[in-house]
Amino acid sequence: MLRKPGSLSDFGLVLHSLCTELSTGCGQPGHYYGRMVRVPLTEAEHARGERLGAVLRRARGARSMAEVATEAGISVETLRKIETGRIPTPAFFTVVALADAVGLSVDALRVAVEQGLARAG
Repeated sequence: MLRKPGSLSDFGLVLHSLCTELSTGCGQPGHYYGRMVRVPLTEAEHARGERLGAVLRRARGARSMAEVATEAGISVETLRKIETGRIPTPAFFTVVALADAVGLSVDALRVAVEQGLARAG
């Protein structure tokens, strides 16, 4: 089907519709004018992040932050923030990489964090 110059293609119509929806808000929780709005973490989520950091710090033992961070494929600053609880909800694959780097299974890490243990393994 030929379109007149300047008319919207099917893709253009879909894109226009999407942009209109985003600019007016789609009504879904956590969305505001096309941008995700992160819901603030609860005290329990912050506490869980601090426990995660404590467990990882203990499991790291005498190894340097640089050594563990390099093995996990993250920056030393990211590891520091996780260990101190400043990143209470790190990405799943970051947690998996860190658990592997410190010699913990993900399940052992989860149990230690849930039980509030500062010593894992």
